[in-house]
Amino acid sequence: MKKFYKGLIVSALSLTTLALPAFTSPASALEPIKSNQVVQQGDPIATVDYHMLRNSNVSLLKGYTRWEIVSGSNLISISSSGVVSSYSTLGTAVVYAYDINGNYVIYKITVEAR
Repeated sequence: MKKFYKGLIVSALSLTTLALPAFTSPASALEPIKSNQVVQQGDPIATVDYHMLRNSNVSLLKGYTRWEIVSGSNLISISSSGVVSSYSTLGTAVVYAYDINGNYVIYKITVEAR
């Protein structure tokens, strides 16, 4: 009976070692990604220059998880839904808009008279 259990254990172990390569991801056979093709978390994605009229509203930051007014908080305000509202003061504001992965887009928002 002991020989039967030993044989059962050995055969079970040999089957699992044969089955393990089948459970690996097929992505491991793909060509590796080059480091310049990967955006690291927390990296700037792009810079956007945006011109808007004073005393106006635009849905500019919709889709971002959070944003930060780096400079120009006296020029614009941002609602929780991503609507940017400009005041009557003219100038340029800088906003960092973050996506779900922590990557961000730098917005340079220029408030103009017309």
